[in-house]
Amino acid sequence: MVEAAPVGVGVVLEELRELYAVTLGYPVEAITGEADLEADLGIDSLKRAEMLGKVTAHFGLHGSSDDVRFIAMPTLAELAELVVATLSTAR
Repeated sequence: MVEAAPVGVGVVLEELRELYAVTLGYPVEAITGEADLEADLGIDSLKRAEMLGKVTAHFGLHGSSDDVRFIAMPTLAELAELVVATLSTAR
């Protein structure tokens, strides 16, 4: 069996930016890794829950015990780090 190469934070961050841009209707350029999801992008708790479903589906993280931590991440950069850490422990 060939093991997949580790996914880098930069790659995950770009995928998250695109996913959030499409869902929120913002241009990708408007969504930075450092933008506060709530204060800068206006993502409330309901939208966070919706995005959690999209993120877990996109990265194949179904059944992750980190759901609460995913929702609590204040920026996409921090979320990208958590996704990478979760993917690396799932191998």
